[in-house]
Amino acid sequence: LQKPAGLISYMVLTSLIQPINDNFAKICAPVLQITVPDALNGPVFGLNNIDDGNLMGGILANWAKKKGWKGDKAYIVESFNASYGQGVTDRLDRCAATALGGAPGATVERFDVGTQTNDGQVAMTNWLTAHPNIHQILVCAQADPYAIAMAQAFESAGRISDGAVVGTGGVQITAELLKLNSALVGTVDQAYSTYGNYVIPLIQDILAGKPVPFETHQNLTTITRAIP
Repeated sequence: LQKPAGLISYMVLTSLIQPINDNFAKICAPVLQITVPDALNGPVFGLNNIDDGNLMGGILANWAKKKGWKGDKAYIVESFNASYGQGVTDRLDRCAATALGGAPGATVERFDVGTQTNDGQVAMTNWLTAHPNIHQILVCAQADPYAIAMAQAFESAGRISDGAVVGTGGVQITAELLKLNSALVGTVDQAYSTYGNYVIPLIQDILAGKPVPFETHQNLTTITRAIP
């Protein structure tokens, strides 16, 4: 209704991106998509899922090495929900593969955590209930809110020492929680505060008809808990 000249979209549910963006195509308004490069054929800013997964898995691999977690006593668990698209699945698969390098011989499993963070806590709780004798559990969570919820499941089960949960996002609340005693051991800082430095010049160039990269990525760093 506003007839925008162009848009920056942070819609991450792949099933909705194209139907929404089709409306903007009707008025020839270009869209700069954030985070989901596999969702449409246009410029994208945001996370490189493979790099992110490598950093996530690296945190878990380091934890496993220091703790001596490996072999048939160790499990690597991936959270999963198909609605987030192939990019997030690739991120978590890479996280698990990298974590496996620090926990050779570990069993890798994936389970659905739904689309709400409380679903993630329930799913993790159910998994822990089904595996009462597994005490070396490395968890790849697709984002910090899920990582926090899944770490809470370990706490509620009285099994904090059994788990090492890693997320991605790096928001302030996650960094603060890493200072507390929990199963949450790390996250990847996606530098949200710098997004404007990227997306505003990009959309300005797009509207000016200047060429821009198909994908532009921010710098990623890790935030981790000290290994006891």
